[in-house]
Amino acid sequence: MLTSFLAAIVATVPAAGPVSKYVDPMIGTSATGHTFPAAVLPHGMVQLGPDTGFSGWDHASGYRNDDGVIHGFSHMHLSGTGGSDFGDVLVAPTVGDVQLGLGDPNKPGTGYSSKFEKKDEVARAGYYAVFLQNPQVEVQLTTTPRVGIHRYTFPATDKANLTFDITSQIGGQERTFSSARWISPPVMVYPPTISSLWEKQKRPVPYPYSTLTPPSTPGKTSRS
Repeated sequence: MLTSFLAAIVATVPAAGPVSKYVDPMIGTSATGHTFPAAVLPHGMVQLGPDTGFSGWDHASGYRNDDGVIHGFSHMHLSGTGGSDFGDVLVAPTVGDVQLGLGDPNKPGTGYSSKFEKKDEVARAGYYAVFLQNPQVEVQLTTTPRVGIHRYTFPATDKANLTFDITSQIGGQERTFSSARWISPPVMVYPPTISSLWEKQKRPVPYPYSTLTPPSTPGKTSRS
């Protein structure tokens, strides 16, 4: 009797699955929850995700769930603090002429910001994806503990671009130092970036570099 009872219990216990399936990165992204849906691993140094706004207390994390515009995808974010910082090394895909500013998302071709729809957005543990309407580009992001991995699927074009904005700053204040240089395509390195925002003396200093596949050629640059 005991044996059959135990067997019945074992038979009704479901197989253990990954607990990550219970993670919803969108929790807290509405109103002033100040969280973000970026791809990030536990204790990871990279929080790679979308930036929908840079200034004001509403965008302390760089993202609000009710926004309909994405400016780009940066590699560091603060979650739930109510204080603004990070937004390091923003990357934005464009098609056509190279764009060096945010522009007007209502006027495609004026900048690298783009409209998107919530139905085209996917966020789960360690993964973020979205379809950008203006350039018609599918974006997929994931991370390792120290690396952000981007995949951009462009429409058929001979003018597919990636803009790297190393001056990007959540909080709207200027960085005191930002620069970048190509070593040899496809590798680009950035010296440390120093922020003028809160906790600037305790802020972790990233030493990022980028590798592009397939190899790409440098385009326009701006000192502003």
